Amino acid sequence: MALEWAYVPAVELLMHGQVIARPCLRRSQQHHLPRVGAMILLRGSLLVVLGSYSHKAVLLYALAVLIELHVLNFFDSFHHTFQQYHIASDERIPPQGDRAYEQANTYSNLISRRHPWLDLLVLNFTYHNAHHHRPSVPWWRLPALHLSLYGEATSAVLPVSKLFRSWHQNRVRRVHANDYGAPSSESDRAATFIGAHGVSFLTVV
Repeated sequence: MALEWAYVPAVELLMHGQVIARPCLRRSQQHHLPRVGAMILLRGSLLVVLGSYSHKAVLLYALAVLIELHVLNFFDSFHHTFQQYHIASDERIPPQGDRAYEQANTYSNLISRRHPWLDLLVLNFTYHNAHHHRPSVPWWRLPALHLSLYGEATSAVLPVSKLFRSWHQNRVRRVHANDYGAPSSESDRAATFIGAHGVSFLTVV
């Protein structure tokens, strides 16, 4: 909690770490051990090579990873309001509804409507409704698909400028919140949207 308060993406790091550790701790996951070992060896060797040239480069690489996790966490926090389920490792998540339910509980957090080129900074990851409508569409076509589907105005769009305050204020509360809230009908729609946590790479705990 202290690390999250200090803007260190501790939950994201924990969830990534447990994916690496899980094959060592769970018998059902042991068949992943060769791949995990190979990836640790490969990436560790590359870091050693990088560090032999520059210790500063390794530190900057680590900083870049933390920034990446923050960016992914920020956008993914406000992409969905799907119903939450707490299940055992051998259970399946119940069906969550049809396409209408999916779109009604999916949001696009555009960086800027006036300057859409800014969304290229995250490869148009912000056009999340269009992505869910047709996942096979490449990232560079998502703005056009979004416009053809929803036009200039849609209640599913939550501008990034409206989400920063909620992301900041709820950065610790979001970790253990049982309900991530939802956009309101007020002018500041994001005020009641706490957001989800730890869903950037869809890892499991």
